[in-house]
Amino acid sequence: MTAPTATGKRLYDADEFLCMPDGNEYELDDGDLVRLNMGAEANDIAGEMYMALKPFARTNRLGAVFPAECGLRIFPGRPSRVPKPDGGFIAHSKLPGDRLPRGFIEVVPDIVWEVVSPNDNAIYTERKVREYLGVGIRLVWVVYPDTRTVHVFRADGTASVIESGGAISGEDICPGFELPLATILPPAE
Repeated sequence: MTAPTATGKRLYDADEFLCMPDGNEYELDDGDLVRLNMGAEANDIAGEMYMALKPFARTNRLGAVFPAECGLRIFPGRPSRVPKPDGGFIAHSKLPGDRLPRGFIEVVPDIVWEVVSPNDNAIYTERKVREYLGVGIRLVWVVYPDTRTVHVFRADGTASVIESGGAISGEDICPGFELPLATILPPAE
């Protein structure tokens, strides 16, 4: 159990966080609880991405796809940092026993995605992208429903923006996977 800080704010460790009855509503940011503010639209888009990639990865025996609310405990020296991307993919070769763990994911995923809700903090989202890339996640998709774009960040430092008429790609991580944005984004207003 983590004691209160000098300011009186309660900090949590990852084991406490994993057992919290309402833990699926939060991420853990170095001991601080950060409420997940995922709206219905963002949740639907994240689910569509999961439902598109999961059967592709399974059919092609590429790896496991995980949905929103799976905590990542992948930051060396930061045991109380547990973000929850809106979904992700891990190659089979990285999975102990070739299956997802029962608790937090403790291997670095190959792909993660975040879907930005109207009430998300842009600075926090940008920091998460940098952190993901910093631990070796190879591909990060950030979906912006309001602008109908996906920002793609790669481990090699390159980035691109996919417009609503385009498609996101699994690149060399999930070769052959293409997801047209028109199939996951709500109709234009």
